[in-house]
Amino acid sequence: MAFDMLTTKEAAALSNYSVECIRKWIGEGRLPATRCGTHWFISRADMETFVRPRRVATHLPPRRPRQTPGPQLVAQALLDLKGEPATPDELAVLVGRHPGNARKFLLLLEATGHAQRVEGGWVLTRAGEAVYRAEVAA
Repeated sequence: MAFDMLTTKEAAALSNYSVECIRKWIGEGRLPATRCGTHWFISRADMETFVRPRRVATHLPPRRPRQTPGPQLVAQALLDLKGEPATPDELAVLVGRHPGNARKFLLLLEATGHAQRVEGGWVLTRAGEAVYRAEVAA
């Protein structure tokens, strides 16, 4: 064990972190390393000490449960309107989302052929009605 030094690439492979993370930690002084020319070398002992299991953050709030996907909510709202055109702002109020998100969801539905723009707003296509009526029935 005369030369028990690791390159940044070897340290990354040993720790399951990226080379960029290893370099960042060296630059921040969190991981001791020795520079030789343009290369960094990390002692194996320092690397093993550094990558010991870290404490899990307990101060973070719990993750929220997943909500119904936005495009599905918007499609259901359009289905409930029974063919009446609706603007993104109206749909945003109906589904409780930001108007920008409602517009994004409508564009996703349009890209899949489930919604289309008409004068006065948006409506579901026949294909969209079939898909979302089947979901309601299931």
